[in-house]
Amino acid sequence: MYIVAQALNLLTVILVVELDLDVNLMRAGNLCYWIAQMFLAYWLATKRQQLRQKLGDKSPNPLCMDFVSYWCCGCCTIIQDGRQIDGATNTRTECVCKLELLQPAAGTVAVGQPVIVGNVGS
Repeated sequence: MYIVAQALNLLTVILVVELDLDVNLMRAGNLCYWIAQMFLAYWLATKRQQLRQKLGDKSPNPLCMDFVSYWCCGCCTIIQDGRQIDGATNTRTECVCKLELLQPAAGTVAVGQPVIVGNVGS
């Protein structure tokens, strides 16, 4: 998001200088940041909708609510998504490099496609 915001800011500065516009460049830079943030929040909201479908959520959750969640508090929403994925996969992430597999609870049902490891005999 930061790189996109900086690229938009650079394009804005080039346009302002080339067209000799009377625009405050600081305000234009801030506007570029908010535009990039808006696109990131929308993209993450669409990914959250896809995650809900994959996890089998049937309740109608409007895209605008997910957008507002990412727009207002993206960090909290990402943490919530991570915890939901951990719960669905019966894992716990302690840090980005260490994934701990939890003991399966009795009577749990696996969701998703089966995974085959190794060669399949014919």
